[in-house]
Amino acid sequence: MPIYNRFQLELRKITSYNVRDIGVTEQGSIHEVFPIQGSVRGYGRRSYRVDADVANGIYNCECCKINRDGILCCHAMKVMTHLGMVTKYPEHYILPRWCLPPPDIVAPRDERQEKPVGQKLSRKDMRLLRYGNLCSDFAKLAVGLAASEKTNEIAERHMRAMEKEMADLKKANADALKKRKSAKHPVNTNPANDSQESVPMEEDVYIVENRKARNPPMSATKGRPGSKRKKGGLQLQKPKQGLCGVCKQPGHDARTCEVRLANPEKYSLLGIFH
Repeated sequence: MPIYNRFQLELRKITSYNVRDIGVTEQGSIHEVFPIQGSVRGYGRRSYRVDADVANGIYNCECCKINRDGILCCHAMKVMTHLGMVTKYPEHYILPRWCLPPPDIVAPRDERQEKPVGQKLSRKDMRLLRYGNLCSDFAKLAVGLAASEKTNEIAERHMRAMEKEMADLKKANADALKKRKSAKHPVNTNPANDSQESVPMEEDVYIVENRKARNPPMSATKGRPGSKRKKGGLQLQKPKQGLCGVCKQPGHDARTCEVRLANPEKYSLLGIFH
């Protein structure tokens, strides 16, 4: 709930209380705030003691709502209206967290990061270093450029010029790379000059994009992956050895059984497996 609505609800509860003066101290006066009828939502039927120091604008209530929620309670505000000596809400009860931020734009205080002396940085680290410095410089510059429409127009004009210059630079680098590739692999358009020796052309220095070879894409393993689950007692037992269908002995089957091979007419494979 917004702070305005919370303060509005607390202010409405003033009409549910009445004030009784208890005494006077060196710092101020003591008051008892009690409900007029029934209970008050959030506070019940009980009464609260409020110590008021009007000279310093300090109001201490037993409910301690200002310490718990950061909002002055309805009991203290009821004492303010009862005394009739408060024309302005005390500023020290308006906490900073309930206030709007200042309208002025504050420039970042980040300092430029210089390249470490005697240390070689990678291309990625150098790019991050340049990016951070540019962000800091442009943020500080934007504070002054946002002051008026004229300064904003200056910023937009230079931004468009920078974008055009960057596009021209990228196009020049791409053309230089293409020209260098064609120089390494020239195309002979004159068949009559095939027997002549090609004269090496003088190459200029171009800015070439550094492309690193990468590993080929990995293919997924075919089939079901192996299971690492621990086996139980039944799975650890060795499977029972099968018996021969002819002599009922282990260690071989009907195809290699000596009894069947000795009597092929009596024991045929067709009759055994059917």
